[in-house]
Amino acid sequence: MKEPKIEVDKFKKLIREMYRGFPNWQFRKMVEEVIVTEDMRNSLLDEKFLLKETHVANGKEYDVYMLGPNALNLVSAWETEAL
Repeated sequence: MKEPKIEVDKFKKLIREMYRGFPNWQFRKMVEEVIVTEDMRNSLLDEKFLLKETHVANGKEYDVYMLGPNALNLVSAWETEAL
């Protein structure tokens, strides 16, 4: 039987992917698929783990997310843990 994916692993993968493109890559649906509740996304924004910008294209408004400065500590801790 296959073990279910642990939610924190999805979050860790998201943050690592965002780190690869830091500070220039912007993410949209990927963030919302992993961090499904708006309240949790807002908490991560408040704590500067994520940054959010609103963009307009073709008359439609949408949010994009970038890695925030406090998330760099997470990546550093994960790298140290791997050693």
